[in-house]
Amino acid sequence: MNSCEFRNSRFILKRTFDDATQASVALARDTKRNRDVILKITYAHVSKNASVGVCDDGFNNARREVCIIKNLNHRNIIEYLGKFSTRNYYTIMTKYHGGGILLDIVKLYPQSKLPTSVAKSYFKQLTSAVKYIHRLNIVHGDIKLENIVLTENLLRIKLIDWGYAVHKSPGSKMSKKCGSPHYVAPEIITGKLCDEKVDIWSMAVTLAAMLTGILIFNAISIIDVFDNIKNVRTLPMRIDPLPYNIIMACLKYNSKDRPSAKEIRSHKWLSSKGTTWFDVDSNQKGAACVSTSKGESSKHIGYSGSLSKGMKRTRLIIKRRSRTPALSRRMLPMIKE
Repeated sequence: MNSCEFRNSRFILKRTFDDATQASVALARDTKRNRDVILKITYAHVSKNASVGVCDDGFNNARREVCIIKNLNHRNIIEYLGKFSTRNYYTIMTKYHGGGILLDIVKLYPQSKLPTSVAKSYFKQLTSAVKYIHRLNIVHGDIKLENIVLTENLLRIKLIDWGYAVHKSPGSKMSKKCGSPHYVAPEIITGKLCDEKVDIWSMAVTLAAMLTGILIFNAISIIDVFDNIKNVRTLPMRIDPLPYNIIMACLKYNSKDRPSAKEIRSHKWLSSKGTTWFDVDSNQKGAACVSTSKGESSKHIGYSGSLSKGMKRTRLIIKRRSRTPALSRRMLPMIKE
């Protein structure tokens, strides 16, 4: 962020984060309300470069984001606090929760793999949020680890960054060229019309990343990543059969074959009365695998470390490896089934 361009006596900038594609993000102190907030600042001269293609950007994009998030009310969606603008920038203010982004939390675990019970809790909440927005005919468009934050106790997630979100007509398709390369659905890459099922695809990639520590379509180059996605070639996964069942059901090339968020929520892994969509061989428990990707480059999203045993050991790992002082003073969640 070019902090010299942002001038507002109400806010004291405490920390800036990596620039997003279309905006800068900062943690600031709201002196009027005496609280910390997150500011997403879009500048008038913002670049038109996007992760996959060119999108509407600048103030129009920011105004569209406000129109969507100001009407959302769900415990797993970030709270909108207000907006203000000048001729040089447009700022969206949201609540600060103190737990950090999910990507950083995942990196704190050995081999960047969340315990299955923790991943289950986070994914269940993500599914609830997506089910809610899809019922309102809203598509998020950029679900990934970086766009999920946690509350200070690390038990509740919040879906953030609605810059690519679209409010569409019921049953309609849209032409969408936005997203993050490793998470986008094949219809976005091929330029076909798409719908809310692009979120379902991204949810599956996010769940796989939580459980494996790997971006499952990763390759040496972005071209190979897109080729893996278009041919549904993923990296091998050694995970429990039930979450594997969800991931593979959501990674169908034809979007019509993917389950809805409502159907995912009723899956046996997430609901005691749920069912599965297809069988996974019981002999594959803990070793569910799929074919190796083209140009495979086993890219872990964090470090490799020793296995944590119990809360005391987990706290020790955090204390040594945490990037932020706040995280070093708390234990990661070890949620029971």
